[in-house]
Amino acid sequence: MIDAIAVDMLDETEFDRATELIMTRYGRGGRANVATAERMLTEILEETPDDVQSQAELACAKNEMGNHSDALTILDVLIDRVEEGSLTGLAYREVGVMYNNRGCSLLGLGRPREALSDFERALEQLEHPRDVLRITVHMADTLRALGRHEEAKEKYLHILEELKTARIFGDKGPPESFMIGVKADHGLRALGVESASWTKRAVREGYISQEYVDSLK
Repeated sequence: MIDAIAVDMLDETEFDRATELIMTRYGRGGRANVATAERMLTEILEETPDDVQSQAELACAKNEMGNHSDALTILDVLIDRVEEGSLTGLAYREVGVMYNNRGCSLLGLGRPREALSDFERALEQLEHPRDVLRITVHMADTLRALGRHEEAKEKYLHILEELKTARIFGDKGPPESFMIGVKADHGLRALGVESASWTKRAVREGYISQEYVDSLK
């Protein structure tokens, strides 16, 4: 991370701990872990309110907790600063993640048209196959919310096909790949297409908790 968004060295350990807790959100007790991470990041920002990295992670935590309005407020400010040029030096991926997360906020708030625009912007910044699959499942959810069911179905099926042969997630990959597969399963079932292979495996092998599966909308 470059200087413009560096975490204060005194808070680096707490920041790392918080981000690790957010990464456990798919497993058993994940929601409680994210709530703890949210508190930790809030405390960091009380000491270093201009820390962009912690702001972005706090928005992610708030999205995961369903507090999309507060997440959107944070991300609107960050993205406005990027677009007006007052927040510079960010890597393309960091900007892309902000657009992706704001899209999730907007979708959670029932604003799918705006969300779709942000997911499209995120795809312009994020090129790694795993990032593309993450955004694609969000786009499919958004198209489903817009009533564009055939387009959504095509994306969900494309995701599941890609995941069959994916070798893009590394050592930390299985939980992430299973999460994408579970969301695609869920989206297809919402469209009346039976699909549960990834969900059953994810829960059986302990990559995703039933609690997380039940929380999907």
